[in-house]
Amino acid sequence: LRTGELKNLQWKHLHIEDEAEPFVQIPRGLGKGRYIRNIPIPENALRWLELCERKGKKVARENDDMHGYFRKRFQKLYKLAGIKQWDENCMRHSFGSYFFSLSNNLPETMARMGHREDRVLFQHYRALTTKKQAEQYFNIDP
Repeated sequence: LRTGELKNLQWKHLHIEDEAEPFVQIPRGLGKGRYIRNIPIPENALRWLELCERKGKKVARENDDMHGYFRKRFQKLYKLAGIKQWDENCMRHSFGSYFFSLSNNLPETMARMGHREDRVLFQHYRALTTKKQAEQYFNIDP
């Protein structure tokens, strides 16, 4: 998801329970380009979501916003990890790179990322990671 999508995402957009294949729905008007997209949720992401409190409508509450309390804690964490700068959509870009390396499936990666043309994927995500790194990424558990 884009950071802007996450900031407006509501719990009702996560179709987790009673779903054979859980997904996040980005409704019309929420995402870039203003079109609907359904994004399957990886198994390890489901385990992380199970730890989240469902207070209020939004998934990312205001006090968890990247500019508030969460931001300060997160900055401390990534500096301890030796990361000098964390860009706003860094997690989204990581997902795109790792998913493409793991699946080698251009149309599926484009659909999950919400890209309408392959140029973006080839310029920014292709060949940045290995399949082994992608397998490790999708096995990060709480």
